[in-house]
Amino acid sequence: ARGEALVLGEHPHRLRGAHEQVGGVAAPGEHVGQPFGSAALVLVVRTGAAAKAAVVNLTRSAAQALAGEAILVNCVAPGAIATERATEDAWLEERRKVVPLRRLGTPEDVAGAVLFLSSAQASWITGQTLPIDGGFTVSG
Repeated sequence: ARGEALVLGEHPHRLRGAHEQVGGVAAPGEHVGQPFGSAALVLVVRTGAAAKAAVVNLTRSAAQALAGEAILVNCVAPGAIATERATEDAWLEERRKVVPLRRLGTPEDVAGAVLFLSSAQASWITGQTLPIDGGFTVSG
């Protein structure tokens, strides 16, 4: 959560009065955009329960603090994502069984959510955490 806090500490200064597509994704540090004179920050929740809670709460606090400057702050919370680094077959198979959609997520699933939250279609959304987990959080 320290990295996310540092990004939020720096980016608002760069985003104030933005009239172009400007914004940031906290985890990889890449820039994505939001038109119409507002900007979007999308934080990505990573592993670790304490860190996740910190990023979710930071998202809510930052959204409230930056709303007056037309800066949207949201968070994505990916579930089990199949990547090149996730190679433990037994773990992947177990995850697949407990996800209601019966598949692992892909990096493209997460990217699509980040792009949506950074788009004009999400211009009325701030302070939210979007689970990208194939329905795992609603499965109880």
